[in-house]
Amino acid sequence: MKRTVKTTRKEKGSMRYYFAVIHQEPNGYWAEVPDIRNCATDGDSIEETLIALRDCVQSAIEYRAEKKEKIPAPTPFESLLKKYPGEILMPVEVIPPMKAKRVNITIPGHSLALIDNAVKRAHTNRSEYIVRAALQCAAQLQPR
Repeated sequence: MKRTVKTTRKEKGSMRYYFAVIHQEPNGYWAEVPDIRNCATDGDSIEETLIALRDCVQSAIEYRAEKKEKIPAPTPFESLLKKYPGEILMPVEVIPPMKAKRVNITIPGHSLALIDNAVKRAHTNRSEYIVRAALQCAAQLQPR
């Protein structure tokens, strides 16, 4: 059964919505965001596929902003409905890149040690690791 979900391109606040086209395969799903070149992923369920796709889209937008490349505007939902009839269309929210802000936070010592060990294994820095973890938690708490 094919389903579609409609929402506006922009909601209150700074979120921007792109639309994912989800394709069902015999062993799961794969999804793409036509507005973002080379932005596709797959998964065993729609939910798993969308979670991976959000990361893909967010990373692509941040990369383009970092390289000072143009960030494409989302295609209107109605246009995608015409282009992909019968496919599942789902909104993917993206936080537009903004200049980083320095903040002070308090973290218990044992938690900081665990974070720092994970940072070394992930070959990243503490700020990036904490932000990525916080965004993943926030994405899971978003209403569906």
